[in-house]
Order: sequence, then structure tokens, then C-alpha cells
Amino acid sequence: ASSVVFAVADLGVLDACDCELAGRAVAAAVGNSASASASASASSSSSVSWERFQRIIANLIAQRSEGALGTAEAGQMEVVAPEFLYSEPLYALFGRFAQAPQQGSGNGGGGGDGGGGDDETDSTGTGMYLGMERWRLMLDDCGLLDDAHDGSRWRGGMMSGAAADLIFAKARGAAAECDAALAFAPDFIAALAWVAATRGVSFGEIAGKVLALGPPPRAIPTVVATDSGASAGHR
Repeated sequence: ASSVVFAVADLGVLDACDCELAGRAVAAAVGNSASASASASASSSSSVSWERFQRIIANLIAQRSEGALGTAEAGQMEVVAPEFLYSEPLYALFGRFAQAPQQGSGNGGGGGDGGGGDDETDSTGTGMYLGMERWRLMLDDCGLLDDAHDGSRWRGGMMSGAAADLIFAKARGAAAECDAALAFAPDFIAALAWVAATRGVSFGEIAGKVLALGPPPRAIPTVVATDSGASAGHR
């Protein structure tokens, strides 16, 4: 459940862990806890009780203490040049996936899971917010995401969907609109930097992959001699 991932990220339990290992551990812990509660009624199976959540957190802390979740240094985020925060091509790409929500959807999208649905426009009208489902779709389209979006069949050299979910949760900003969504700057840029760290490549490589999905850059007009200087207006 994305609500569990958000809560784990908000608590900072896995801040000093590798995003890939930690993300798969969260997916496994949630899955195991759900299996143990299989006898619960169907109406309550989609929610996570406080007791279940406490067991999940205790399980994750135990794995972290044993060193099973790696360290933050193993996938430390690269310091990103501030120019990327104002990149028009990246913002255009972000806008392609951060679509306006359907009528009546909540922050970051409707999904009964807390953020897995559609995306919404910024309440100020100056930007867009990206929900988790569209974040996964973007990474999948880039060829960065493993086919198994729950991390259960993770393949070496790929990033699991579970890691993508944890990165999304960690990158959310403090604004109320970002409770279950990413703003462009700095949230989206930070999320891409964590993806680069998780895959062990540079931020530039990840940026290049996502930009390949975006709209083509604006054409730069060609300036010829007759357009300027003493020749202007004479053809």
C-alpha cells in the first residue's frame, strides 16, 4: 500500500538505507503482513491497522540494524546543478506526465491507496503535481523500471517498482499539495537524483533518458546576414 510507503518515508526509518534494498523490504513487509491478516474481512483488507503498521516498522528496523538494507552512502544522491531546477525541457517533460485530475479527485490523485491515481494542477495555477502512478509510468516508459512493479522479481541492473515508490515518497515536499504528489522543483529533480543513485549512474544519464520522452525542443530560428546589421531588410 502506498500509504504505508508514505508513512515509512515520513518517519525517516529508512533514510540511511539503500533505496533499492529498502524499497523491496517495505514491499515484502507489507505483503507478509497482509498474508498474515488474510482472515480479516474483505472490507478491511485494503487498510493497514496500527498494529500491522507497528509490526512492519519493527521488521524494517530489525533489518536495518542487521545491515540488510545497505547504507545511504551506497546510493547517495548526487548534488544536482541548480540550473536543472529551472530547466524548460525537464519542466515540459514533467508537464507531460503531471496531468490535470479528474473532477473530484484528492491531492495527488484519487486511488483508494493514497496517491496512486490521477495527478492534479497546482492550486496556485503556476504548476503541476505528479502522482505516484504517473511517476511509475514515466520510469517504465524510460526503460528504468523492472517489469514486476512490486519488487518481487527484481532483476540485476534494473530498478524495482518498490524502489521507485520509496524514492517518490522520500522526494515529496512539505506543502499540503505534496502529501501524495511531487512538485517539479525541488521534488521531481530530487527524485530523479535518487533514481540515478539507486542505479549507480550520473544524474545527467537519467535526465537524458527522461528527456527522450518529452516534447521536442523549440526550434531555434536561423539568423542570416540579411536579418541584421546594414543588410537588414534588404534581400
